[in-house]
Amino acid sequence: MLDRMKAGREQESGDWLGIPGLRRDMPIDELIEGIVVDVLRPIPYVDPQIDPVKYEVAVHGIIASVREGAYALVRTSSSPLVTECGEYVFAIYDREGHSAYVNTGVMPHLTGTEAAIKFIRHCYSMDREGIHPGDQFIINEPYLMGIHTPDVLIARPVFADEEIVAWIASLTHTIEMGAKDPGGTADSTDVFQEGLRIPCLKLIRAGEADAHVYRLIERATRNPAQISLDIASKVAGNNVAAARIEEMIAKEGGAFVKGVLAKMINETETKARARIASIPDGIWRNVSYADHNGLHPAFLKAVVQAEKRGDLINFDFTGTSPQTPGPVNAALPGTIGAIFTVLVLTMFADLHPNRGIVTACRISVPKGCMYNPRYPAALFAAPPGPLCLLASVVTKIISEMAMAAGLSESVVAPWNGNVNSVYMGGIDQYGQLQGSLTLDTNGGGTGGTPFDDGDDTAAFMLAPGSIMADIEMHEANYPVVYLFRRQRADSCGHGQMRGGVGGEIAVTVHNSSHWRVGFRGIGTEVATTRGLAGGYPADSARTGFVFGVDPLNLSPAEYAKLLRPVDELMRMEGAMPEKALIPPRLLAPGDIYCTAWCGGGGFGDPLKRDPQRVAKDVQAGLVSRERCRDTYGVVLTANESVDAAATTALRAAMRRSRLAEAQPARIATRPQKPAGHLGKPIYGPLSLGKAGTEPVLVCTNCGNAICPEHADFHDYAPNHVKSPASLGHTAVRADWQAYREYYCPGCGTLLDVAFEEAAATREAAE
Repeated sequence: MLDRMKAGREQESGDWLGIPGLRRDMPIDELIEGIVVDVLRPIPYVDPQIDPVKYEVAVHGIIASVREGAYALVRTSSSPLVTECGEYVFAIYDREGHSAYVNTGVMPHLTGTEAAIKFIRHCYSMDREGIHPGDQFIINEPYLMGIHTPDVLIARPVFADEEIVAWIASLTHTIEMGAKDPGGTADSTDVFQEGLRIPCLKLIRAGEADAHVYRLIERATRNPAQISLDIASKVAGNNVAAARIEEMIAKEGGAFVKGVLAKMINETETKARARIASIPDGIWRNVSYADHNGLHPAFLKAVVQAEKRGDLINFDFTGTSPQTPGPVNAALPGTIGAIFTVLVLTMFADLHPNRGIVTACRISVPKGCMYNPRYPAALFAAPPGPLCLLASVVTKIISEMAMAAGLSESVVAPWNGNVNSVYMGGIDQYGQLQGSLTLDTNGGGTGGTPFDDGDDTAAFMLAPGSIMADIEMHEANYPVVYLFRRQRADSCGHGQMRGGVGGEIAVTVHNSSHWRVGFRGIGTEVATTRGLAGGYPADSARTGFVFGVDPLNLSPAEYAKLLRPVDELMRMEGAMPEKALIPPRLLAPGDIYCTAWCGGGGFGDPLKRDPQRVAKDVQAGLVSRERCRDTYGVVLTANESVDAAATTALRAAMRRSRLAEAQPARIATRPQKPAGHLGKPIYGPLSLGKAGTEPVLVCTNCGNAICPEHADFHDYAPNHVKSPASLGHTAVRADWQAYREYYCPGCGTLLDVAFEEAAATREAAE
């Protein structure tokens, strides 16, 4: 009753749901957008004056409650995407739906889950059904929640007497939501082809399930029993977490819990703003590319400029490609959520993950671009496509900001910028209708850091809590047998600290003649993952099929020939290399599908890497002998030990060759040694120094002054365009993409490797 009275006052004031300027009678698309962007609005805060010790105990109790609820969800779910891959998120929100703590999982859902709770309040606060103790609500509208239709949220309020004190919500990547193809779609042209959308329904009424809602979902999906159990597991997890919060309310009162949640949000925002304020004011920019729109190959551009002023960062997407006709688009809440994820995993990793991080940001995304498409544009490829690419783009920007501020522990090169998931379905080995996907690509490579290499086949930035399922689980659930799943040589970005490598799989179909397999991602014909501070980009991905092999009936010798790298498999008889996104195609028993995914970007000039580490990588099969010599400048003997003298000579020759082949800097300067000593590091190989009395950026390797302190060093550095093939990136289209290297004019140290459009490079050369 109290909440309904408050909603009535908000409706009369024009600040519906407590959001300034929002009206209950607005057109639905305007209403949704107003709710979505509210996550960027700082909320008024009144210090609840809680004893500090009591506050910390309560915070840990709330976090434990959220984690216990998440554990209950995982233990009761039947979906391998949840139980084996960790594709879920669990969180607690204040009474208005503002996120206070988001448990690790699929982190971009911060924005969407917060918007979903506010939309539930919109639908039911003034409705005669209302919102009551024991109610739970279900919703998966992707334009509200930001990712795609399989991401289904269930939320329940937590009451103190008649007043809502908090909300608990859980979301999983549901294995199937009835899209036009089993397991989803790669070529949808609007959101109506992407499965059942539930704008907002009451699933549980006062603790009792609504059978009509369950029946609606079961009839719309290919795996009805599994989907129902997946939904029930979220209900169970919510109940467990809510029970713990209710225990706290019973002990301390509703006002205490409201105060703790408010303080958690404010504490995060206050610390986030203070850290941003420590970054020098400036502008950072990054550009990366995609290669497919879901309907056909297309050269797409993601452009992000970040301007830091005071204690705010403004992200501007001007220049990004228009929305695509296929599903390579991301709705606005997903775009905001991807930026939040990068911030949580880098600069603000020690803070409570909640809305306080993004309220220190402003985000400007042109309407009609692929990161803010107009309804009803298709969205299904958002996570493995544009959002994965965006996370990679923003990681480089944030790491460069962190370097400028001396926050070295927050610096990391971009993680794998594509994931190329496999989706599939049909009639399985048990004669049942199925639709699903496998997420082996969750084992991507993380980026190199100033201190160490990235982690090999370890993580996916958008879902840091996710894992690679055991292949035996996939083989038990689906009519497939893995020939191999392993780390992929040379898939990382090479550097002084290399990126972690990605992986590759080859899988054969068996015991089903009605099984279809497709690929959903980006980045087979472009590199998506830049390096940092002179580190190289990671290689592109691979996808494809080998038909008519029937490996389970081959001799051991013939079977062994199938265990070669995916690149080699794609050159054998019967092979068909594919693009990044393709609709599922029917495979016969014995046909093979393959995918190989990229690693993380490298950090620092590869010629500065310890030769012994290079040798160990070669011995482990992570780096080839070609890259060892041609990229790292390391000479190995016949027994793969380092020839130190030959290595020193080769590296010196490679540095000289860089400067000999380079184009002059755009702004010519005469190399000179700074009179003053080196100051603090500003950007990887560059530090502050002085040339006479002028503050300058200085190469830390040779002491050469590069440019004035606040200039763009790229304008003052000799540079050279390299083809992707020179790094072994043979699948990257040379007519689309080129790599431009920038060098110290004094010693030839590699300062940066930028992506460029090949057409623009050719025009500049002419």
